[in-house]
Amino acid sequence: FGYEEEEENSFPLVLVEGCGYVALSTALTLTLLALKVLPISQSVTCGLLLRAFWMTKGIGESFPKAGMEPSLQTRAVGFAVGPGSAIFLLKGSGAVAKRAELIVTSSLTFISAVIVLFPAFSARWLFRMDLSSEERARDRGVFRGFGQGNLINSILMTFLLCGIELYAALGYMTVVWGLQSFHGGYIANMHRELGVNRERFLYQMLTAALFALP
Repeated sequence: FGYEEEEENSFPLVLVEGCGYVALSTALTLTLLALKVLPISQSVTCGLLLRAFWMTKGIGESFPKAGMEPSLQTRAVGFAVGPGSAIFLLKGSGAVAKRAELIVTSSLTFISAVIVLFPAFSARWLFRMDLSSEERARDRGVFRGFGQGNLINSILMTFLLCGIELYAALGYMTVVWGLQSFHGGYIANMHRELGVNRERFLYQMLTAALFALP
């Protein structure tokens, strides 16, 4: 993101750490499914628990140090993804647990989409932070990127819970990746927020197109 030196628990580094946990969440879910270790609902739950760990760690420690004050909505999401997911895992892969998980992943998809489209509003709504000024443009871009990573993860999990076959769900996910790369680079102008070349978004779109091909 163009940050050379940042204090530990700074706002952008907390978000980059969150992106790492989201990537681990996606990788764990896909690995469990590819190896057929667990059924879909429980594989998704394991992925959600990784996200919940980061959220719990953040609310208790890193969020306040980074100037992030979790709102009631954020705490509610943390509860649904954390203890809620643990309950789903213990309950197994029943229809009720699967529907409840679908509500959680659909909610995460909606919240992630709002972050991508309206990062300044989302920062106030979720963390009571003001990112609307020009001085916070780069932080706003990082937050938008955080939303993009979350959107890819949550929409993949939603597709899987809806019964879409794994490789088809991955194809649809890459289409979403390509669309949000186009939005970031050519509509939201993230390259200006982050101070990077616009071409990187074109490379992302081309890569997404290659992976989306049957």
